[in-house]
Amino acid sequence: MEQAKQLNNSIEKTVITKERLILLEIVMFLTYAFFSASWLAGSTLTKMVVKEFGLNGVPASINNAISIAKIIGNFLAAWFLMKLGPKKASVIASILISCVFLGAFTHTFPMFIATRFLMGFGGALFVVYMASYVMYFAPADKRVVFNGINGVAANVGNGIALLTLTPVMNMMGTWRNTVMFYGGCSIVLFILWMLVSKDFTIASKNDTVAEKKYSYFDALKDPFLYAYVFTYIGLFMVFVVMVYLFPLNPSFTISSKTVTLLLVLGSVLATIVGTNLAKRLPVEKEMWSIRISGILLTLDCVVLAMTKSASVAMAASFLCGFFMFISVATFATLPMKRKGATAGSVSVIVSLYWCLSYILQMIFYTGIVSVVNNIGWSTAIWIIAAGSITWFLGSFLLQPFFKKD
Repeated sequence: MEQAKQLNNSIEKTVITKERLILLEIVMFLTYAFFSASWLAGSTLTKMVVKEFGLNGVPASINNAISIAKIIGNFLAAWFLMKLGPKKASVIASILISCVFLGAFTHTFPMFIATRFLMGFGGALFVVYMASYVMYFAPADKRVVFNGINGVAANVGNGIALLTLTPVMNMMGTWRNTVMFYGGCSIVLFILWMLVSKDFTIASKNDTVAEKKYSYFDALKDPFLYAYVFTYIGLFMVFVVMVYLFPLNPSFTISSKTVTLLLVLGSVLATIVGTNLAKRLPVEKEMWSIRISGILLTLDCVVLAMTKSASVAMAASFLCGFFMFISVATFATLPMKRKGATAGSVSVIVSLYWCLSYILQMIFYTGIVSVVNNIGWSTAIWIIAAGSITWFLGSFLLQPFFKKD
């Protein structure tokens, strides 16, 4: 009877070849990477944009539009997935990311912000669907590899923007043409996604009823969600501050571009090392990789807070990226390793996880900026260093969810 049930389920499950899976992953990775590249490029072009629209100062609304869109998009992602199915939902997400292209044709600043909002909304949806596709199509022993690669997509996108923005600006001539270039890349990736993506059934008649019943309300009652968010928020704040705030410190010894590139290089190396390490670690040792990297990340933040040496700052920036991402593959796979986990339940958990993470990130970032303005950089940096400890402490909160029966 059990064999017959497994055979029936295997027949219903959508199967793709290894080559198709790799192609799907490449397009999925690049879609999110160029979303991130468009985000950073748009932020960098802010002064040119506001000058053309005749505004004074640099409005925070350019980045806030994406942050707010991400919160809304993350919250609704699983709902869209359930209602529309994976392919339609992810195609819509990819279309929305491509809407950044329209920003080149806007004639008012609010319309430009609207295109940024749509892009952010699409990116928020797509990052959740990446997890669902990995959960459904990737073999269980390869999920950590795919999650590790996808985990560094945003950072690679930042690197792409930093390395290409100046030559693209020189080649294209105006900020509008530059926006068109990055938006055009997203449009090409949208077309490719249409061709390579596959649909699959979130909950079939022969699947477990647990997947059908795991709703937003169930997730909000699930202690795992809050332990998962708590663990990540310290690392998330370190990343955001390192990329967007820390380089603005007038006493910091290296440029913002150098910091971001070193973070990217560290994160790429960490992804290679981390995914290989995660494949070899037994389940009971996985939390230790998070704990050790958490302690090292906090110590590295302390070094960044204290150093006046450019060489030390460069080494610490590289190591910061390394320690942040070496355990991300393991961490991203945890919702998929829970007992009874399915593509549907993972999408709900990941949806709310990103939503709560971005809400907390906006609150904490606002607080840190206030500390910088009213107290000083030194205090703000020490607060971030202290907050990074959640990556270490959270591993103890997550451990009970993965005890062997």
